[in-house]
Amino acid sequence: MATTIANGTPVVDKAKDAAESVGDKVSEAATTVGDKAKDAAASVGVKVPGAKAGGASLDVKASGAKGDGKTDDSAAFAAAWKEACAAGSTITVPKGEYLVESLEFKGPCKGPVTLELNGNLKAPATVKTTKPHAGWIDFENLADFTLNGNGAIFDGQGSLAWKANDCAKTGKCNSLPINIRFTGLTNSKIKSITSTNSKLFHMNILNCKNITLEDIGIDAPPESLNTDGIHIGRSNGVNLIGAKIKTGDDCVSIGDGTENLIVENVECGPGHGISIGSLGRYPNEQPVKGVTVRKCLIKNTDNGVRIKTWPGSPPGIASNILFEDITMDNVSTPVLIDQEYCPYGHCKAGVPSKVKLSDVTIKNIKGTSATKVAVKLMCSKGVPCTNIALADINLVHNGKEGPAVSACSNIKPILSGKLVPAACTEVAKPANAEVFRIGSSPGSDITQALLRAFTSACQAPTPSKVLIPKGQFRLGEIMMSGPCKSPVEITLLGTVLADGNSIHGKEKWVVFQRMDGFRLNGGGTFDGEGNAAWRVNNCHKTFQCKKLPISIRFDFVTNAEIRDISSIDAKNFHINVIGAKNMTFNNVKIMAPAESPNTDGIHLGRSVGVSIINSRIATGDDCVSVGDGMVNLLVKNVVCGPGHGISVGSLGRYGHEQDVSGIRVINCTLQETDNGLRIKTWPSAACSTTASNIHFENIILRNVSNPILIDQEYCPWNQCNKQKSSSIKLANISFKRIRGTSGNKDAVKLLCSKGYPCENVQVGDINIQYTGADGPATFMCSNVRPKLVGTQFPKASNAEVFTIGSSSGSDITQALLKAFTSACQSSSPSKVVIPKGEFKLGEIEMRGPCKAPVEVTLQGTVKADGNAIQGKEKWVVFGNIDGFKLNGGGAFDGEGNSAWRVNNCHKTFNCKKLPISIRFDFVLNSEIRDISSIDAKNFHINVLGAKNMTMDNIKIIAPEESPNTDGIHLGRSDGVKILNSFISTGDDCISVGDGMKNLHVEKVTCGPGHGISVGSLGRYPHEQAVSGIKIINCTLQETDNGLRIKTWPSAACSTTASDIHFEDIIVKNVSNPILIDQEYCPWNQCNKQKASTIKLANISFKNIRGTSGNKDAVKLLCSKGYPCQSVEIGDIDIEYNGADGPATFQCSNVSPKLLGSQSPKACSAQAA
Repeated sequence: MATTIANGTPVVDKAKDAAESVGDKVSEAATTVGDKAKDAAASVGVKVPGAKAGGASLDVKASGAKGDGKTDDSAAFAAAWKEACAAGSTITVPKGEYLVESLEFKGPCKGPVTLELNGNLKAPATVKTTKPHAGWIDFENLADFTLNGNGAIFDGQGSLAWKANDCAKTGKCNSLPINIRFTGLTNSKIKSITSTNSKLFHMNILNCKNITLEDIGIDAPPESLNTDGIHIGRSNGVNLIGAKIKTGDDCVSIGDGTENLIVENVECGPGHGISIGSLGRYPNEQPVKGVTVRKCLIKNTDNGVRIKTWPGSPPGIASNILFEDITMDNVSTPVLIDQEYCPYGHCKAGVPSKVKLSDVTIKNIKGTSATKVAVKLMCSKGVPCTNIALADINLVHNGKEGPAVSACSNIKPILSGKLVPAACTEVAKPANAEVFRIGSSPGSDITQALLRAFTSACQAPTPSKVLIPKGQFRLGEIMMSGPCKSPVEITLLGTVLADGNSIHGKEKWVVFQRMDGFRLNGGGTFDGEGNAAWRVNNCHKTFQCKKLPISIRFDFVTNAEIRDISSIDAKNFHINVIGAKNMTFNNVKIMAPAESPNTDGIHLGRSVGVSIINSRIATGDDCVSVGDGMVNLLVKNVVCGPGHGISVGSLGRYGHEQDVSGIRVINCTLQETDNGLRIKTWPSAACSTTASNIHFENIILRNVSNPILIDQEYCPWNQCNKQKSSSIKLANISFKRIRGTSGNKDAVKLLCSKGYPCENVQVGDINIQYTGADGPATFMCSNVRPKLVGTQFPKASNAEVFTIGSSSGSDITQALLKAFTSACQSSSPSKVVIPKGEFKLGEIEMRGPCKAPVEVTLQGTVKADGNAIQGKEKWVVFGNIDGFKLNGGGAFDGEGNSAWRVNNCHKTFNCKKLPISIRFDFVLNSEIRDISSIDAKNFHINVLGAKNMTMDNIKIIAPEESPNTDGIHLGRSDGVKILNSFISTGDDCISVGDGMKNLHVEKVTCGPGHGISVGSLGRYPHEQAVSGIKIINCTLQETDNGLRIKTWPSAACSTTASDIHFEDIIVKNVSNPILIDQEYCPWNQCNKQKASTIKLANISFKNIRGTSGNKDAVKLLCSKGYPCQSVEIGDIDIEYNGADGPATFQCSNVSPKLLGSQSPKACSAQAA
């Protein structure tokens, strides 16, 4: 019988409803009560649990029990108990098997009672309706009670009950009995009993105080639903010492109101681990505090140690929790805080939990994780976890998906000791629930099976998955329609095949409709079997045609992700999207022959916020076609071809069309397509709408016909009136950085409407080549005045091109200077072209100011004099130019080999200078792209006095033994970017001198070389401050230094270097990966006794990971006179495997702020 509290709600229900237990419960612990918990009560005058009973011993057989396993012995036990309770006696149960219907051992009793078991108790196998959460065996309101089991078994005979258990589907369980309930016990002891095959929980401990359970066994198969081993709620001073628990749910679950609990020497598994919670499901829950779980083994469980709270909960508290010395063996998510626990979807999803978790320690957890996410700390957005400590975690995952990781959200844990995996490297996200598998054999028709599985998943209250396994299956016309109760995911591992007949008149094959949060993935394929249909398809020739089925339709699907699927040989469109919001297509492959008519890859209309990324489309019509009403479409990293290109339109064919806006097509490749980037509208349009904010950028073309096309006279089959201008208004359109080859001479054709000329069309940096006999390529315009930015080829304005006509092998110094001078004096933007081939080039200075922007396109290789040329400081100089561009894919070869042999500048101040390969002096608003510098005699590139300069895709190569060959040196400049570049040289890949402001370095690979350095600073007087340096997403490999800031002691000036940030850097066998060196003194030509006067402040190193080439992984050697200020170190993971290891983290004259995790441990040694 359930005991009730003041408001009449069953305590068991409030502590923990059985419905939640199928989902899982979380467990933790803190505030160690002490190893002497078993007898500590005696030291303060409290009765020791299980005081010995007095009076006569009563044998249940004397009360009429048979013990034959067949006769109901309930009455005999009741009679014996009545007598023992009245006198405070001992009841003995001899060997045998006692069948009992249900038993209530209720107090209060006149004195201590002992139940001495030598026989086993067995419940009826039949399932009978009981009061909610009633017990089969109840011990209630007893003091000084002792239960000595001597290995006795309480057999609940639950196998029939498990089949009737509906908790997983309804969230509400049938009224099944708990095997053993302990309610209201004080100063009591339970020893050496085993509960097997309980119909529901095995043991429930409620409103108890100062009780000990020792040598406990729990045994039920993994498939037994809701069979928690031991559930504890609203109790104080419970000790569970020594237990072996195998069951179908939590081994130990801890409900609200639990205080001063010790769980020790428990072996758990299979099952769901050891859980605190779930908490926060009900109002007026009591705090959980003082829970210790230690010296346990958890094996083959669905969770390890877990704390779980409901979202949208009333306020609650769980604190002073300790998990310590726990071994995990093949455990899924060994460490878990889940404050978004929501089984069956019966919660306020999205509303943060108000259960406050604090003062939780997770210490010395080791073993193996069955999942990649070994540590998952998902705390509440509303009340983030506080004072959560992780110490000495070593959890290994050996699965195919990679090593173990740690995921966190809304938490900043306190870290100590060695942590494997490193803490909080990923963001924690909620997990999905139920999986519906299609069990059909390959070759069969799965239409009905898939529809049934989808319907079940759609009706499930929790996020669910439908799995179509590997193999080939036939699939008929199917519509999977919501709305669904929660998100549905379909994972297609195999191939589904459509009917191969033409099927005229049908417009669909597979439809996903009206779903929110939908996912489709798995790497499988939709095969439209379109071959027969294409032969009879005439829709590409006439309006009057019978439609053929679209392969996959997404109708009014929101917040969806379509990933890793293929569509092949569609009869009509492969994919059609209408009414979508917030949808992503990622790694989608579409394949059909070039001659397959009307097989558009992805057609979209009347949708908002769709992304198509990282996909490959080869088909017989448009790869991507954009219909009316499309808003905010991103197409990125898509390879298209063969096909008809990427098209906006056609628009204006039908009445009541809606506006199109916010279309971005970037970083795509088109190859062998009939059109490229196209906007098409019908003349004599049936409506007047607009298409605006359409941008094509960074596109590569390979033999594409009509690469850039605006066609406002689009009229297939001549079934329109071309005399009437299109009434579709085009505005705010750009084509930028479009390059490659055209399949016909019409490289750019902007044919706009006479009635509504195109407005604000921008064309920038176009380079489209055509080599056909009817060439060269042309740039045609009608009813549009495009704004021209950068360069255009073919020519789109009066810009002049000066081509160096010298033959390969000749000296082009004078020819280049003459061409540059002419270009610089031209009043319109001009280009100087150095063609393919190898040319000699002497010392040259190309200086402005110029009358208009100048572009130098180097397609070949220019080579310097191979002699040493000591005493000269320059080879190629670009100076005092605004709007300068240097590009073309060519190379500057410094021919430095002989110079390196005589170079001694790396050994002494007093040396003869050697020429820098390329100097940019006071160059403004410039772009340096797609060039190489090899074998410079001195620095490869030097930048001085620049403003707003971008270097993109620069390659710098020289042997690592080439002295002083810095890759790019910058000083006294503002707003420089170095992107997507590769630098391998004999000195610093990038070196930052004084006066540098706002430098951004991203996606640079460096090595071999001396790393990326700020400095050296302080060598010369009158140096200027350095600020705003950002180095992100770079890789350093086999370099002598990594990320370095270096200043001279006894500096010649006092300046500052501040706001310097290194982030997301990979280091591979890099010596001194992180180094601040304010005692930098090459050649020992300085006074190290005098502290550096360069002030370093606001510096950060974040997410630096990889391997070190020496043990000095992190060395922060700051100035004694001016200690470093505001240095931040976050998430460092650098390993060193040398014989003199392990790696060290040294600090001197600095107190860095530490964030996340650090390996090696921060400031573990004094820098020297």
